[in-house]
Amino acid sequence: MNSTHLLFACIALVSAPARAGVIVVDAAGGSGFTQIQPAIDAASEGDTILVKSGSYDGFTIDGKGLTVVGDAGVLPVAAGTVVIQNIARGRTLVIARMQLSGERSTVVPPPFEETLRVDNCAGAVRVVECEVYGFDATESAAGGSAVVLALSDDVAFGG
Repeated sequence: MNSTHLLFACIALVSAPARAGVIVVDAAGGSGFTQIQPAIDAASEGDTILVKSGSYDGFTIDGKGLTVVGDAGVLPVAAGTVVIQNIARGRTLVIARMQLSGERSTVVPPPFEETLRVDNCAGAVRVVECEVYGFDATESAAGGSAVVLALSDDVAFGG
């Protein structure tokens, strides 16, 4: 390959846009995923997970810069603990248009129950146009926090 071809190949690689994928989650079964966690596990850095109307289990995002967003006009419910952890500097994690609703959790055992936990994130974490509810107290367990932030540098809530 001569230097001209090499130059054009390098320019093409540098100017090629990054292609992030869109993964659809539909509790009613209209897509390949009926829960959010398996979609997160299958996602690559920069992907968007589009969540259709419905109720879903809590989930954990560990080290991936993703966007998890409720479909336009709906507010899907993630019932249980949502954990965001280990987002590296330079990466961004966005959760948008979701209802995060506290329920008893197997992810974070009592008495440390919370609805949203952001832990050890040097990258940006954005929670936008979400409703976040803490755990209700019951006869057998105390209530819990809606949000717990720990060791995270760049977390913002908006809308």
